[in-house]
Amino acid sequence: MNKSKDLEMQTPLQSKSQKQPNQEKTQNKQDDYDGYDIRQSSQPLICLLHLLFKFCALFSYLFLGIFLSKAIFRYILIILFQALDFYIVKNITGRFLVGLKWYSDVGANGQVIWKFEYFDLKSRSKVDSSIFWTFQLGFSALWLWFTFYNLITFGIIDVNLHTYQ
Repeated sequence: MNKSKDLEMQTPLQSKSQKQPNQEKTQNKQDDYDGYDIRQSSQPLICLLHLLFKFCALFSYLFLGIFLSKAIFRYILIILFQALDFYIVKNITGRFLVGLKWYSDVGANGQVIWKFEYFDLKSRSKVDSSIFWTFQLGFSALWLWFTFYNLITFGIIDVNLHTYQ
């Protein structure tokens, strides 16, 4: 009887150490990781949503001067797209693509406490993470470059591709 109990106790341990077909499939999927192939993303629509307002703001900054004569309308649209991008990144894409969540909480004494949470990164897709961080940091660097370019060339307001006007 002791031998059968030992065998029963070893069987679950052995089955856990052996790879199951579903585990092999997910491991092979992660081994075939291709950095920015959105077809391998676990959330392709959310990845596209992450990029939408970033590209809308960039397009407005670079090309809307061709269509609109007043700079104020362009910059209102840019600020609107940037605000929507901030909202989407903070509340939707940050949570679904990389598992980040942050919010403020008011304590009992009235003091505002900022809380940052992150979820298990092992269960997240590498493609989702790559798309999120590359475009988040890339567009931040691009806007920083536009800012320095404006300061260096003393073009306080208008640096877009329609300089012929």
